[in-house]
Amino acid sequence: MKIQPWVEPIVEYLTADVVNSAHNRVDGIICAAQDRLQLAGLFPASIAVITDEQWHDVDYWDSFLTKLYVLQRLNNLCQHLTQAEIIQFHSRHKYLIMAYSPVGYQLTGRLVASICKGSDLHGFFNHYKAGLMEIFSSLPARNIQVNALSHMQGYFKRKATSDEKKRLLWLINDYREGNLPISQPLAMMRQLLVQYPDNYLSEQYFFEPYPNCIPIRELPYRW
Repeated sequence: MKIQPWVEPIVEYLTADVVNSAHNRVDGIICAAQDRLQLAGLFPASIAVITDEQWHDVDYWDSFLTKLYVLQRLNNLCQHLTQAEIIQFHSRHKYLIMAYSPVGYQLTGRLVASICKGSDLHGFFNHYKAGLMEIFSSLPARNIQVNALSHMQGYFKRKATSDEKKRLLWLINDYREGNLPISQPLAMMRQLLVQYPDNYLSEQYFFEPYPNCIPIRELPYRW
């Protein structure tokens, strides 16, 4: 994965053709805020973009890194494109997609479900990738992320103790109110998965969409 810092004069020597060439693929761009609109049409939507102003906002930084690593995993998927690999990829990203866009979650889910023997997998992949990149192009709303957390909470409904369920609900509600980072309810779910294993849930990328995400997500709550 390559992240290209983008300062104002760079548009003079870094063109879309160069960025998108096979030998110089760029997955992420950091650009000046005043250049964002000017540059928007020059590069494909698959490139993650963050401005120098957004760089200092943890929510934008988290979303930027999430899109970068989703893109990296998509590129890896493209190297081993089979129906089984596509289904596994989508399954592991289920709650991460839901946490960004319930509508996008439904659309991509139907798209994956439509794959059958003899399908044009590369045509499907291009459509699927474009859909995911659109989903991850915007900041997720807190209430939408709470919705995904609530769905995941359901896995423990008949397993966890009453106190454990109350504690998890309290963490989710405190995140809803902006008092805790999302890493707190996710961390408790991971603890519960040790006691009440569930392979499907434990493999979800929502827990860690990119490496070492917890320290970044907790930054605003450390002061």
